[in-house]
Amino acid sequence: MNKEEEYIEYYEKGINIYEREDFKDIISEKRLLNVKNCYNERLYWYEHPEWNHKTFRCKKPFCPVCSMKNRYQKFKELKKKALALNKEYWVFFLTLNGSNVEIATDKINKEIENNNKDFKKLLDKPFMKKIVRKYLKVIEIKYTDYDSLPHIHIVLFVIKGVYKHFKISELKELIRACLKTQNQ
Repeated sequence: MNKEEEYIEYYEKGINIYEREDFKDIISEKRLLNVKNCYNERLYWYEHPEWNHKTFRCKKPFCPVCSMKNRYQKFKELKKKALALNKEYWVFFLTLNGSNVEIATDKINKEIENNNKDFKKLLDKPFMKKIVRKYLKVIEIKYTDYDSLPHIHIVLFVIKGVYKHFKISELKELIRACLKTQNQ
């Protein structure tokens, strides 16, 4: 299976999910039509590769393939910025997990707010102010069949002399202790 066939299969799965009755209040008919048009365009050009063309994309966030491509382009932009900062700073990766919550917009938003508050409190600690110069934060929500887990992936750009201030094991313990006291 080549890349185009994978995209077409991805569209078909997305359209089948969006056409289900329980998605009627999430995806409007107009949005579903946009996804189907994007799918039909890709399918048409896949079936006629001999014609020179530029592939149409609807670029909508609810379109399965366009959303994936938009995320990839955002990833490339962030990667470029991170590599530029990597010359000046050292990089640490941190993931702050929230609690599993029901799949309900208000509960997910509340959990994301709590995660953001915890992260802000962590950055306000004196030891973090001393070493962190910049950061990159991405909020992700992992879904299962019955609940969701909002969490934050963080890339911390710290001063190159961080080892003069802390050992890495001490830094890990300080962050853990800070997060434990916030969650209590």
